[in-house]
Amino acid sequence: MNETDMLVLKAQAGDADAETELLRRYSKLVKTVSFSYFVTCADIDREDLVQEGMIALMRAIRTYATGGEATFETYATRCVRNAMVDAIRHFSANCLPIDPEMEAPTDAQLTELAEAIATALSPAERQVLELRLEARTYSEIAKELGIQTKKVDNLIFSAKKKLKESLN
Repeated sequence: MNETDMLVLKAQAGDADAETELLRRYSKLVKTVSFSYFVTCADIDREDLVQEGMIALMRAIRTYATGGEATFETYATRCVRNAMVDAIRHFSANCLPIDPEMEAPTDAQLTELAEAIATALSPAERQVLELRLEARTYSEIAKELGIQTKKVDNLIFSAKKKLKESLN
């Protein structure tokens, strides 16, 4: 039995430290998967996706059966993706079609996205998007930049729209 499976069993038995360690280890997976869906929808916030993913990760910890064919990471990834897709479908009617089999972005895709950010967005849109990707709230961004919260929302909406167009 590998270390992860042992941690899962401890977490399932009520060991809060084991659960915390698994959440810490796999939180990057949740953020990576959320990034995959971030530009597909103008109406859902990345923080909301991360939150849905973390809830799914906790559920995966509680329901994973050790000793099966799938590793915990494979199982958790599937649970997180499914939760995010469900959230997007439930909360927004203005999203691009989502493929539930969509993988995390490759280095080439990330490079393409970085180029699109550099060329398609205005300096204000880039600045707001960068702050948002640091998990700052709209009100924190507005306060830092000295603008209205609605302006932050408009800039993020505009940035997402331009990125979608640029990447298509």
